[in-house]
Amino acid sequence: MQIKHDDFETIQKRLHRIKDIIREHDYNNYILDSPTISEYDYSKLIEEMKSLEQKIDNLAQIN
Repeated sequence: MQIKHDDFETIQKRLHRIKDIIREHDYNNYILDSPTISEYDYSKLIEEMKSLEQKIDNLAQIN
């Protein structure tokens, strides 16, 4: 099964964006001591990041 390059690229872009968002919230929470999202929302971002990383790993193994 061949995965389209565009699909892989879209997933990769979203993963980079999620990581940027997480870094921003880490800075706000741990450096500035001023959280900007709830722990629940932060956990959802982490879950999405892990899911996207898994998809990329799976796509790499398929191709």
